[in-house]
Amino acid sequence: ITLAGLFVTAYLQYRRGDQLDL
Repeated sequence: ITLAGLFVTAYLQYRRGDQLDL
């Protein structure tokens, strides 16, 4: 697992959570 991969994963989860929240 790379730092960039972890950042992307967290970003995707954030967007996914935001979409579910909407």
